[in-house]
Amino acid sequence: MNRKHLFLMLIPTIIAFFVVFFIPIGYLFNYSFLNYELTDPLGIKFIGLKNYFRIFSDKEFWNSLRITIIFLIVGIGIQVPIALLLGEILSGPLKRLQFLRSLFLPPMVVPPVVAGVMFRIMYHPTIGIINYFLSFLGISHPWLANNKTALFSVIMVDVWQYVPFLLILFLAGFSSIPEEVYESAMIDGANRWQTFIKISLPLIKGSLLLGLLFRVIDILKVFPTIHIMTAGGPGRATETVNYYTYRMAFSYTNIGYASALGVALVIITILLSLIMLRFFRQARVNQ
Repeated sequence: MNRKHLFLMLIPTIIAFFVVFFIPIGYLFNYSFLNYELTDPLGIKFIGLKNYFRIFSDKEFWNSLRITIIFLIVGIGIQVPIALLLGEILSGPLKRLQFLRSLFLPPMVVPPVVAGVMFRIMYHPTIGIINYFLSFLGISHPWLANNKTALFSVIMVDVWQYVPFLLILFLAGFSSIPEEVYESAMIDGANRWQTFIKISLPLIKGSLLLGLLFRVIDILKVFPTIHIMTAGGPGRATETVNYYTYRMAFSYTNIGYASALGVALVIITILLSLIMLRFFRQARVNQ
């Protein structure tokens, strides 16, 4: 099969990608230069870069960006070590017990809406199972109604749901390391911790960076879990940039400014993705 035939086979995919990606992005850019209110469809007018200038002075946007950064740092900071630890255990001491791997997969197939409803009930201050067990210690807490714990509560749902995804990636990385490498290290007197730090981690750097890339993109666009559990509240405690953009469009009906926020989020996502891809390529070269 020559290149011409291969290109012809790719045409439907290219067209589909153009339709579902570039056309919506084009509309998004177009609306971002307009004063476009849903409640005033006849008052649409071109205002240039005013929506973008507004972003720099919008305190609510910067608060939502702060929440997004916290979500990224805390969420990934919890997920990666847990997935690495589980991956090391399941590919090492418990390697022969293959069925254990399947026990960690169910959370990954639960739709985010279902996960949000499930954990909202679990976090309920009176009927939730979490406060039920804490009540034996004389503790009761409104997890989602307290602005100090609401964000962490939502983050833990994301952790529960996506640790299995990272685990699969890391297990693939661990399984690609030849056993002879570990055997040689053991003969030289290295313990399990030393082989993990000096051998396993460097050799799965590509899988690690790929997992980080996927999780950064996923967290930047997280929506259903927040919408179901807190709707961005209490106050603005769980309002990420993505959710603030939604609220600006459908609560305040300001499509023009919401589009500018959407463009800003796209730019942030692309920049972070390019940085991660650069590290990923470097890791592949070093390997």
